[in-house]
Amino acid sequence: MTTLIRRPITAACAILTSISLVALTLIASPAHANGTTLYVATTGSDSNPCTSAQKCLTISHAVSVASPGATIDVAAGTYVDDDIVLTDSVTIRGASSNATTSKGLLTSGALPTVVTTSGAGAGSVIEITGSSNANVALANLHVVGQSTASINVGAPNGSAVETVSFDRVAATGGLMGINTTGSPIRGFSLTNSAVSCGAGTAPRPAGVIPTVADGVGYPITLTNNYLTDCGVGINAGNFAGFGTTDAVAGTSTISNNVMEAMDWSCIVVAMSFEDLQITGNTLTGCNTTITGTGAIDLEALTPPTSVTASGNTVGAASGGADGDIGIQIQNVPASPGNLARFEVAGNTISGLLKSGSSEGVRSGPTAIARAADDIEISVTGNTLTGNSRGGSWQTNAGATLEQNLEFTGNRIANNVSRGFSVFSSGRTFNATNNWWGCNTGPDTGSQPAPGTGCDSVGGITGPNTINLTPFLMVALDANPATVFTGEQDPIRVLSTTNSDDQAVTGLPAGTAITFGSTIGEIESTAAVASGVATSTLTAGFVAGSG
Repeated sequence: MTTLIRRPITAACAILTSISLVALTLIASPAHANGTTLYVATTGSDSNPCTSAQKCLTISHAVSVASPGATIDVAAGTYVDDDIVLTDSVTIRGASSNATTSKGLLTSGALPTVVTTSGAGAGSVIEITGSSNANVALANLHVVGQSTASINVGAPNGSAVETVSFDRVAATGGLMGINTTGSPIRGFSLTNSAVSCGAGTAPRPAGVIPTVADGVGYPITLTNNYLTDCGVGINAGNFAGFGTTDAVAGTSTISNNVMEAMDWSCIVVAMSFEDLQITGNTLTGCNTTITGTGAIDLEALTPPTSVTASGNTVGAASGGADGDIGIQIQNVPASPGNLARFEVAGNTISGLLKSGSSEGVRSGPTAIARAADDIEISVTGNTLTGNSRGGSWQTNAGATLEQNLEFTGNRIANNVSRGFSVFSSGRTFNATNNWWGCNTGPDTGSQPAPGTGCDSVGGITGPNTINLTPFLMVALDANPATVFTGEQDPIRVLSTTNSDDQAVTGLPAGTAITFGSTIGEIESTAAVASGVATSTLTAGFVAGSG
């Protein structure tokens, strides 16, 4: 009797054990541990385990079976996928590409892995909805959107995604390129990438919106990118209420980007940074539709902020008709005790002729409400030529900004309606040691025709204190002054002294000087370095002076 009872119990246990093991195997087999790599190819199948030998067919399936921290390798090809939603840390990388950061990055062949949706109603191609500890990275992908943003970052309930990074990513076709409005990010990086927006009524949305959580020590980086055909290229704005408590900590950079054909600004900064460097960008054809904003527009900065715009080149693409203002500082709200520092240095801004008030550098006209001891603006070493105006300082009643303004060491020449205009009253304005196009200094009369005299300063109203002297002068130096026929002589243009014979920095580095001679042959152009430009005269074989 005992034997009869034990045998079925033993058999039943064996069967149950077998079933449990099978069930465990079925659950565990699709899961991929943190740090593993999954593989996707157009020749794969979503019934496969996403290994290198048995690849998946869709990115969304690989995402669904990946554990946090996994990498998904996507082979070359075009993938139509409506369900790519990234909720955890993941890296998605397309096929390796030798594409360089240039306009060519937008061509379909530059990035061989292309991801898109089935139609205009499918939403963004890639949705990043990760939690506060999610780190998401995309690389070597051409993301082709349709009616919305190509890539959208939207963490739930206003929480902040930890970091997002994009390297060699082309975001095209969508209404926007990369959108993060409403979702602060503790770290945002866009490098070696390209963004263009779809057709739409101007002003169109921004190409990239790197909204960042404030005061957490994770700066933004946007460098070596090409952006075109959007409303704004990069819009670092505080549109969701984030960034109002502390400035973004650390050093943030918007550098070495090429932007063109924007409806209004190419770069907008409307939140505070502990240290933001906007450097080495080439901006052409900003403000094609909207006027009154800068190609680089700095505004609405509430907590302490420090912004440097240096070494940028701003110009127009269509004879000046699509270029309005080079760099503008405006709409800085009152925030007692919170220092706002703006440095505009070493930029070249030329050919902006969209209207009679188009100009290189402008402060205002909308309110700059900080007290004099709360704001510092330095505009030094810039080249402002061939614009409607070189620049202007415009303030609303009650503003005391100009007491901390330094506008020195700039090259202002050959502008059309004015070298500089001041629309203000009762302000201290330091505009010394600038080069105004000739050695007699700026005039307050009519502007001469470009190339015929010194640019003028005008529009001055009220009891202003405008310090225009001393001003920069240039001198020709031949050493030795006598040279034998057939031999060579260095000829230098010196700009290292001012009208008071004081030593100064001189013309901005890189300023082109044109040389000519009535005797012998001379190298036609030379660039300024440390206030000096040097050419070489080869004397002819007939004696004389010239």
